[in-house]
Amino acid sequence: MRSPLPALIVILVLLAGCGEVLDTTYGDERPGSVDGASVLLARLDQHTRLRRASLLTPRMHDDCMLIVHLAPEPGLPSAEACTWLQEWLEAEDGRQAVLILRGDSPAPVLCRRWAAESLAEGERVGGITGEALIALAGRFERAAASADPPAWPAAVDGVLSCPLFTVRPRATTRPVTQDEGEQSALTLRCGPLIEGHDMQPLVAARLRDGTEAPWSVAIPFGDSRLVVAVNASPLLDGAMPDAQARKLAAGWLDEVIAWHGTPKPACAWLGSLRVRDGEPEAANPMAMVFTRWPIALAAWHLVALVALWLAARAWWLGRRETPHDGRTASFGAHVDALAGQLAGERHHQAAARAIARASGLPSPPKLRDADEARAWLTRNATDNPESTR
Repeated sequence: MRSPLPALIVILVLLAGCGEVLDTTYGDERPGSVDGASVLLARLDQHTRLRRASLLTPRMHDDCMLIVHLAPEPGLPSAEACTWLQEWLEAEDGRQAVLILRGDSPAPVLCRRWAAESLAEGERVGGITGEALIALAGRFERAAASADPPAWPAAVDGVLSCPLFTVRPRATTRPVTQDEGEQSALTLRCGPLIEGHDMQPLVAARLRDGTEAPWSVAIPFGDSRLVVAVNASPLLDGAMPDAQARKLAAGWLDEVIAWHGTPKPACAWLGSLRVRDGEPEAANPMAMVFTRWPIALAAWHLVALVALWLAARAWWLGRRETPHDGRTASFGAHVDALAGQLAGERHHQAAARAIARASGLPSPPKLRDADEARAWLTRNATDNPESTR
């Protein structure tokens, strides 16, 4: 039967175009990268109460029993981070911190394997398809070179140490077998040798020279423990198509979670081992409105528009005063006019009664003359403004 490899790789060429053939972003939490950690995170999310954290904070002392950190670079935690982790482990029984150190990743292993297969197949089939396969082999080689992890820091007297454990760097090798004598995962690598007080191997592998090399160890701190994996390669997404890598990752993670003895322990996926001394102060919403871009731009424009509107109103309306009630003055002028007409005929008493009756005023007393009638009507109209309506 004809091998499907040429057609498959040509499809890869057409899909990839002029870009890279693989995404090799290390530790990416989203699916898509060969060196991503989405499968590991999905399993943690399934079996723990998972939350993500960016720093080591005091809050973890209260609501977390399991911390998992995938180191983005080769090397050991800082002294400050080690001190924080040790205090956290010893503060309460049953806590567990898991450090997955940076080492070889699946991308170089897979790319070099596919490069060799593409080159061999291209030389076999020849023609246009063969040229495409040979070109693809070169691109796989370049992807492998770009995905090679950075080197570990230089060791002092052959060791790297931190307050939690010691590492003896050595050449990274692929074991022959894993625990129980099974063939090792394709991407499993054993590199640095971890040493710690009362250390217990969790996953061991046998090298070609017959010696055993632990891939993951547990170091007790009171009734809590620190778990260290010397290499993340069998836990990353690119390793999962390999059945042995899946079995190793599932068994190791099940042992880590089962150690707590409770269903779904509270777990934090830690993005960094930097330490924050205290919790941040609560944000001031008003300060954020006027200081955070681009919200501040809109807020200050609104303030300027309101100020312009208020200034326009002040210029247009000027000073505002209480309107003068001229009803009393109008009534007084009417009374003066009528009283003047009646004064000569001495009808001031009758005129006053008529005006009072028409205006809803009480009946006037006996008035001596027109001046007294005018004064009485004006005074009563002022005391009873409703009567002027």
